[in-house]
Amino acid sequence: MNHIKNLGGQTVIYGLSSIVSRFLNYLLTPLYTYHLFKPAAYGDVTILYAYVTFLTIILTYGLETGFFYFAKKEKDFAKVYGTAFLSILVSTIVFFGLSFLFLPNIASFLNYEHKVEYIVWFILILGLDSLTAIPFAKLRQQNKAFKFALFKLLNVVITILFNVLLLKIIPYFFIKNGHFLGISFKVDIVLIFIANFIGSLFTLILLLPDLFRERIKFSFELWKSMFQYSYPLLFVGLIGTINETLDRILLQKYLPKSVDSVAQIGIYGACIKIAVIMTLFTQMFRFAAEPYFFNRGKHEDPKAILADVSKYFILYGLVIFIGVIAYIDILKYFVGPEFREGTKIVAIYLLGSLGLGIYFNLSFWYKLNGRTYFGIIISSVGAIITIVLNIIFIPEFSYVASAWSRFICYIVIIIISYLLGQKYYRINYPVGSIAKHFGLAIVLYIIISQLKFSNTVLDLMKNTVIFVFFILYLEKKEQIISIFLKTK
Repeated sequence: MNHIKNLGGQTVIYGLSSIVSRFLNYLLTPLYTYHLFKPAAYGDVTILYAYVTFLTIILTYGLETGFFYFAKKEKDFAKVYGTAFLSILVSTIVFFGLSFLFLPNIASFLNYEHKVEYIVWFILILGLDSLTAIPFAKLRQQNKAFKFALFKLLNVVITILFNVLLLKIIPYFFIKNGHFLGISFKVDIVLIFIANFIGSLFTLILLLPDLFRERIKFSFELWKSMFQYSYPLLFVGLIGTINETLDRILLQKYLPKSVDSVAQIGIYGACIKIAVIMTLFTQMFRFAAEPYFFNRGKHEDPKAILADVSKYFILYGLVIFIGVIAYIDILKYFVGPEFREGTKIVAIYLLGSLGLGIYFNLSFWYKLNGRTYFGIIISSVGAIITIVLNIIFIPEFSYVASAWSRFICYIVIIIISYLLGQKYYRINYPVGSIAKHFGLAIVLYIIISQLKFSNTVLDLMKNTVIFVFFILYLEKKEQIISIFLKTK
C-alpha cells in the first residue's frame, strides 16, 4: 500500500496549506456576518463569486489537465509548458479587452448596473488568477508541493491582512468625516474584492521568477493537440460548476418576489462554509492526485492504485462527515445568529461534496485513456438534473432544494461514470466493502441527529463516543490510521 502512503503524503502537504489557508480565510466569515454586513449584502458576495467560478473554468479551458497529460507524453517539457502558458496569456488579454469594452452591458446583465466597480474588480481578479494557473500546475507536475502550498498560503494571508486593514483598522483609526487621506471612504463589500485583487497580484509577482526560469517555447501543432484534448474538459468543468454554483444564481431568479432572495442566498452561502472541511479534503486530494496518476501512467498500470485510492478517499470522507455532524451544535456558532437557520442543510451538503470527490476519482478513467469527451456527456446529465430540480423546487423549498438537487445530481453521475468506466476502462473497485462502511455512516448519522438529549454537554459526549467508535471501526477493518505508520 505504498502508493496510498505516497499519495497521502502529497495530499497532506497540499492539504495543510489548503486547510490553513481556508481556515484563515473563513475566519473572515464571522467578521462579515456578525459585525459588518447583513444577509442581503453578503448575498452579493456569494452571487458574484458564483459567477467567478464559472469564468475561471472558461479562462483556463481545461489546459491544466492537458498540461499534465502532454507533459507525460512529450519529451520537450519547455515546449509543453510554454505552449500552455502562452495560450492562456493571449486568451486572458482578449478577455480583458472584451470585458472592459462591454463593461456597461456586463454590469446590466448581472443586475449590477449601479455597482459597476464590483464588476471591474472581479475582471481584474479573474485575469490575474488565470495567469497563475499553468505556473501552479507546473509546481504540481514537478512535485514541488511545499512551494505550491507556500504560495497559496501567502495569497490567503495577504488577502486576509488587507481585509482586516480595509474593513476594520482604517475605518476605526483613520477615518475622519468619511474620508481617508482626503479620499471618500466607506465600509462596503467592494473592499473585500480589492483585498482579493491585492492577494492575486502578490501571488503573480511571487510566481514570476519561476515562470520565466523555464525556456518559453510555443508550438502551434502541439497547441492544436492540447486544445483537442483539453476543450472537452472545459465543458466538463463548466458543467460541473453548474452543479456547484448555479444554485445561487437560480435562487436569485426563482424565489418568489415576497422572499428576500439575496438574504436567502447569503444564509445559504454562509452555512455551507460550515461544511468547508469536506470541500477542502476534495480539493487537496485533487491537487495531489491529478499529477500523481498521470506520472504513474509512465511506468505502471494505475488501475489497481485507483481502486485502492478511491476506497480510502471515501473512508476518510465519511470520517469527516460524521465528525462535522457530531459537532454541528458547536460549529453553528461559526456564523451569526441571523444565518443559523441554514444549518439544516449542512449534512446533505457534506454528502454532496463527498459525492463530488467520488466523481472526481471515477473521472480518471476517461482522462487517462484520452476519452475526455465522455466527461461532457456525464457532466451534462448532472447539469440538467441540477437545473431542473432547482427550478421546480426552489419556489417552495428555497436553498434546501438547492442542497438536495446537488446531492441527487452527484448520485446519478457517479452511477453513470462507474458503469461507463467498467465498460471502457474496467477497474475492480471494492464496491461491497465501501457500501458496508457507507451504510454504517448513514446509520450513525441518523442516531446523532435523531437521538437528542436536552443537555448539550451530554449530547456532545454521546456524539463524541459515536465519532470515536466509527474511527476505531474503520481502523480495525481498513487500517485507516496504521496504514501510514507501517514502514514497509
